[in-house]
Amino acid sequence: MSYNHPLLQPALTLLRSGRTAEAVAEVTRLSLAGVAPAARVLGEMKWGGTAGSDPVAARRLFERAANLGDPLAGHWV
Repeated sequence: MSYNHPLLQPALTLLRSGRTAEAVAEVTRLSLAGVAPAARVLGEMKWGGTAGSDPVAARRLFERAANLGDPLAGHWV
């Protein structure tokens, strides 16, 4: 999956440095602001357990990302 969206980079840096809660908060903020790749990444985090294990919420986030135009979200829907 691609995480090249420039708005995601600060959150991914936080995640790589072990600051998971801050990374999840930033990706959540971006997702709520309508950044399609952020919705997909948050869905991946919820699917995989990084942001708590919630497959139902993850599915909704993948659908939201697809509706916002993320071309990779369809892989999950």
